[in-house]
Amino acid sequence: MEIPRADKNRYLLYEERNGSYTLIDDFIAPSAPEIVRVREDKGVLIYSTRSGQSVLTRPVTAKNRL
Repeated sequence: MEIPRADKNRYLLYEERNGSYTLIDDFIAPSAPEIVRVREDKGVLIYSTRSGQSVLTRPVTAKNRL
């Protein structure tokens, strides 16, 4: 979600299981480069651009484990 006049976006990551959604991550980051993908690798969420460039990593906590 774009944050007007701030050049930042808010990102919300949900996981769906059996029709129920759980919030996994919620953060604000600069609007460029734009994050469009996320994957989990060994307890770390890796956020990347459309071209696959990794731009942010965040740990997965026990309460929001994918």
